[in-house]
Parts: sequence; structure tokens; C-alpha cells
Amino acid sequence: MTSLKTSLASFVIHYSQLVDRFRAQRDSPSWEILSPTVITEHHCLNDSRLFSYPGDLGPLIKAEIMAQCAEILHILSLHSESIRRRNLLIEPAYSRELSSGHDPKMAQEFYSQAIAAYSRKNHELTLQHLKAIKLFLMSGKDYCLILEDDSIPVNDSPPELEQQLEECLDHAYKLNEGYFDISNSFGFCACQGSSHTDTNIAFTQMAPGQTRCTSSYLLSREAAYLIVSQTDHIVLPVDWHISYILCRFSCPTFWYSQPIFAQGSQTGHFASNQALRGA
Repeated sequence: MTSLKTSLASFVIHYSQLVDRFRAQRDSPSWEILSPTVITEHHCLNDSRLFSYPGDLGPLIKAEIMAQCAEILHILSLHSESIRRRNLLIEPAYSRELSSGHDPKMAQEFYSQAIAAYSRKNHELTLQHLKAIKLFLMSGKDYCLILEDDSIPVNDSPPELEQQLEECLDHAYKLNEGYFDISNSFGFCACQGSSHTDTNIAFTQMAPGQTRCTSSYLLSREAAYLIVSQTDHIVLPVDWHISYILCRFSCPTFWYSQPIFAQGSQTGHFASNQALRGA
């Protein structure tokens, strides 16, 4: 049988096709609990009519972008500096004062990145995430697995992938509430140490909003309600937007010690859509 990773990398994923690929797992407890939703350019666009794209960058939108970037600047600057130094072991970004968050040059750099990323397509991608989360909340399930369409299982074996998901869920249940990052984005790993939770060493608690990316993550119902309730000002790319919401409301944020999904646009399995979204 063709490996799951090869199957997912062989075509542009649509939701129904992915469900077919995972048909063997659909009756497993983890599949039923997680109720996975895959986000593609053609899925979950309904909310675009409710939250229309604001359009051209005016002074109010620019001010909102600056304010939201400032809220997560301690996270963005720590991760950027870690990439520059090729240090993949990441500390929790609890201290804003010890980061370069107050460096005007650094602040301008991230503000410029957010301005450059401001586009209709990026706005729609955020709405796709929000719609997927709302579908989860309507399901009555306890946890949801959100996958972007370039997410690829790190493990080639479907039975082993199922076991990984089962173990991950077991650990998440012990922690009960929060945003659970299970991605392998940038190759970042949480530093081993006191930041581990007392109840579960499989997850490391990071600073609220300290996420790697939004290519693959688990949400508790509480975290999902929090994210979808904050839709007044969607001005940042989706990964920064969710980071901003989690940070602003101090939502528990965890990194899994053994990432389950990789981001195919980073590993070379898929071409990145970021350039197109900037159009």
C-alpha cells in the first residue's frame, strides 16, 4: 500500500478526498473524537459574506496592524532571533522585557511584514480557519484537529499515525483546555526543563499565544470559542492572528514533544501559496 505521506503529497487535497484516504481510521476512537477538518482554498468560504475584506490599507487598519503586532512582538522577535542563530530549542516567551519587543527597528520589521501580507486571500484563509472551528463547535465533540491542506503526517504508517493521535489525545485530555500545537514548523522544539507541565511531560506549556504555525493544531472547546468570538479586526495572517488572540486572552498554549504533522510547503512537498495570497 502506498504510504500515507506519498498519497497526501501526490495531489492537491480536497476535504472529501482526504476523508477517503483515511477511511480505514474513521471508525477509530481518535478519529471520532477529533472530527478532523481540512482547510483548502475551496472549503469553508461561507463566512466571507459575513466578514467582508476591509479593502485598501487606510490609517485605521494600519494602526490596528501595528497594535496587534505589538501584542505578540515578544514572541515574533524570539522566534526570528532563534531562526537567525539557527537555535531550534525555544524557550517560553513569557518575558516581554527580556525580548527585543521594545526595539523600534524590530517592531518596524514585523509591521512591514504584516502590511505586505495584508490581502484578500490571506483574509479568506483566516475565515476558512474560523469556519472550520465553528463546524467543530457545532459537532459537540471535545477536541478538534485542524489541518491546512499542505499538512503531511510525519509518520508514514497509518496504524502508527493512529496510535500517535490516540496518545496525543490522552495527554490533551489530562491538560483539559488550550491550544495544542502538533506541527513541525521550522523544526522548533520546546526546551526541556521547568516549562513542562506537572501532569504531562508530552506537552510543554509555552507562553500564551506562542505557536509555531497553524498548519496543524488541536483545540479544546474553550480555546475554539475564544478564537471564533474575536472577529472584529482580522488584519494579520492567520498564524499571527490566532497567536494574537491566544496571547491577548492568556489562553494556555502547548507544544507536543513529538510533532505529528509537517508543513508540506516547508518540506518541499508542495509549492507555497503565500506569494499568491499576497496578490
